[in-house]
Amino acid sequence: MISNPAEYEKAHSDLRILEQRIADLEREHPIGEKGFTKAGVRKMIAKINEQLAAFEGREEARLAALRT
Repeated sequence: MISNPAEYEKAHSDLRILEQRIADLEREHPIGEKGFTKAGVRKMIAKINEQLAAFEGREEARLAALRT
């Protein structure tokens, strides 16, 4: 779980690395090859996206509470 802006930035960095990895795998291996590896990378990307969204939602709620 992402709990502060530094972790948020790290997660964004990790996401960029994973997106590059999946692009490399797709370019280097045609459909049907390295399927488990590609699926694992996609799963990691999805998990990071969920964590980023949760953090963004909490931050938005926190900021809204401060405004009221």
